[in-house]
Amino acid sequence: MIALGCFIVSVILFCPRYYLWSPMVWDSNIAESNRAMLVGLQLHDPFMPLPLDRHLEWRILFPFIGHVFSMPLWLLLALAHVSSLALLIYVAMLTYGRTKSAAATFAATAVTATCSAYLTSVHFLGYYDSAMMLLLLMACFEKRTIIVWAAATLGPWIDERFIIVAPLAMWCQWRQRRQKLILPLLLGIAPYLALRAFAFFTHSDTSKGYLQCILSSKHDPFRLFLGLTNALRWGWLLAIPACMGLKPLGKVLAILLILATAGVLLFISGDYSRSVAAILPLAIWGFLSASKIQNARRWLTALAIVTLVTPVYFSFRAFHVRIKPIWEQLVDARGFNRILDTRISKIRDRALWKKESK
Repeated sequence: MIALGCFIVSVILFCPRYYLWSPMVWDSNIAESNRAMLVGLQLHDPFMPLPLDRHLEWRILFPFIGHVFSMPLWLLLALAHVSSLALLIYVAMLTYGRTKSAAATFAATAVTATCSAYLTSVHFLGYYDSAMMLLLLMACFEKRTIIVWAAATLGPWIDERFIIVAPLAMWCQWRQRRQKLILPLLLGIAPYLALRAFAFFTHSDTSKGYLQCILSSKHDPFRLFLGLTNALRWGWLLAIPACMGLKPLGKVLAILLILATAGVLLFISGDYSRSVAAILPLAIWGFLSASKIQNARRWLTALAIVTLVTPVYFSFRAFHVRIKPIWEQLVDARGFNRILDTRISKIRDRALWKKESK
């Protein structure tokens, strides 16, 4: 119930611009639908080249599943929203199972329901970040070897950022005294790494061009800051309890790991907040640790409430935008429809005038 409640509240307070959902139209300036048409092409042939967005050629897990089961495009796109709800359910079950605290469960689920990775899957068609985060959390917190291996095997084929955050997953398993699960995790990501390395050195990969583009790009300091802070928002506070119980050297190494992971995620992508949000396991580990502190429930409840009422921004290299609540989106939708109707009317009148002039 907590997961479903956070899902509904998140949609109300941080509503998608649903009026821009247009799966059959490609426009690089409309993040809500610029990937949907490409996913549709992958649905027809998961291994086809995509000159418009070459790095998608490696993110084939969901298009491959849709192709195998002959899914219609709308169902394949809807899997992103289904995986978002599944992510909230998993976080709620994990947190309550470990802490038996409703406050910690509510806070962890609320932070997850407002982090950029989750909101990306809800707002933008064809983005499966929530599914990647679900597999990443399984790799971090599951006890069974087969689940950790399966999550590590499938995760990179949703998004390669799984590889970047894999050291954090190993750290989480090490903190839980499950060093034996680090090997299955490594074995899971090994095939993907081997294929990418082969493609890279045979010049059949797009990574070199992508890296050159990233290195030559200019970054706006304000948008970098906005992306970093809006990735986990108030969940960043949980980095403090996440490092509890470590020796001084262990704390230093943990902080360096966190900073290095966040820094790499921040600079390898054009969508800052969405990319850095892959560090979500840090916040979940923080919730599990904070719940052990005396009188922590009131602070965790306050954190959840503040998280839900604080404005959220998507921060990209080229622009940033505030996510509006549903009542503002309804107003914007009416305005958008009026503009669209006006343009269609002008096109129709122009066509009639040309026809009559002939």
